[in-house]
Amino acid sequence: MRPLIIDPTARADIARVIRHAEANPVSLIEITRAMSNPDLAVGNKPEHVCTVPIGYRCVFSIEQQPKGMCRHLSVSVVTLRVPSVEAMELLMGEFRFSGGLKNSEAWREDLGGGHTAINVIQLVDQTPSFTCPRCGRTSYHPKDIEHRYCGNCHAFTSDEAA
Repeated sequence: MRPLIIDPTARADIARVIRHAEANPVSLIEITRAMSNPDLAVGNKPEHVCTVPIGYRCVFSIEQQPKGMCRHLSVSVVTLRVPSVEAMELLMGEFRFSGGLKNSEAWREDLGGGHTAINVIQLVDQTPSFTCPRCGRTSYHPKDIEHRYCGNCHAFTSDEAA
């Protein structure tokens, strides 16, 4: 099993990534664009990435998913193996996931070249929201949700526009 060292330096780097993710949530539109253009993927943005000794590459984002705002953590290792369950559980705790793997959705992602990442996603909250289909901004205001109004676009939207 690969050693995992979560020392003060690693915790500071994880905190940096969490701060950035919380201040810059990823919209559904951005996720959709990244699916058709991998260069736009969150994992290619250094502010979403940190390396935890020894050789764990962690990519973290807060993102709008169809079910609501979610934490998303992707972990890969420098060798051709996948992170252990124990390492995933520890890293999830550091990235503020609650309840470990049993309270999250998890899947393997083929990174090519024999490399595999483990992805976990967990709902942050179930607060109702409205995400504008034009600009991707999310509002939690009850009237915006009710009327499908985007304060960023200054426009009402309809299901047809989505």
